[in-house]
Amino acid sequence: MPPKERTGFDASGEYRTEPGAWNFREMCGPGQRTRTGPGKMTGRGDCRGQMKTDRSLLWLYAVTDRTWLHGRTLEEVVEEALQGGVTLVQLREKEMDSEELLQEALRLKELCHRYHVPLLIDDNVEVCVRADADGVHVGQSDMAVQKARAILGPSKIIGATAHNVEEAVQAEKDGADYLGSGAAFGSATKKDARPIDRSEYKRITSSVHIPVCAIGGITEDNIHLLEGSGLSGVAVISGIFASGNIGASCRHLWKESNRLFNHVDAAPDPAPQNSYEPIRKMEDFES
Repeated sequence: MPPKERTGFDASGEYRTEPGAWNFREMCGPGQRTRTGPGKMTGRGDCRGQMKTDRSLLWLYAVTDRTWLHGRTLEEVVEEALQGGVTLVQLREKEMDSEELLQEALRLKELCHRYHVPLLIDDNVEVCVRADADGVHVGQSDMAVQKARAILGPSKIIGATAHNVEEAVQAEKDGADYLGSGAAFGSATKKDARPIDRSEYKRITSSVHIPVCAIGGITEDNIHLLEGSGLSGVAVISGIFASGNIGASCRHLWKESNRLFNHVDAAPDPAPQNSYEPIRKMEDFES
């Protein structure tokens, strides 16, 4: 398998290809980095200028929760999710102290990168920096997007929570790369979360240029209800990690996400400069 390249823009705005940054706010057309199947990632060269976001990274976004480990390690369950097709992972563990979170971040970063999947840290910008993780997600009550961007620089992924159009527009203006919006169907982790209906998702997604993923109570049984909402993917917690068969749940969610959210923003490059062999073949996921 060829070595993974990670791409980004340095402080002067120059494009670079080197270890250190996933270019989530990626380049137009042939510069697009896409996940084309469970276990597969393709990278497609340099295209400076107009920037759009690689929406495919949000197709199946796993957000960790140790509540459902049942004696297993977090690395074990995350790897099962990665094998099932997860395209992005967020380490979200509110009860860990900073040092414990750092050690977990280092372990998960190594694991995720074996599957060519970025790792984000929930809220904790310091741990993101110390672990050299691929980015952070910040909520409305967490560090401001502008401050996170000032600390992390232009090449890290920064996601932000947005519950309405106003928050969405402000987060994009402040430099967020994507938005997490919910709760789509309530939340097992946030009891006071207000559900967002499809019409509100349409208003949010039409108000910004960056991609939006739904979060909150999303499962294999209800993901289809998000069709036509303008979303780019789903962030899933209990729908993955509370499952009795994480791999099977992820495969089903990945297929549904691919069907619902596989919007092509630009013609694909017929001859990508770099490609990565799938860790598992697509026929392994046909059932």
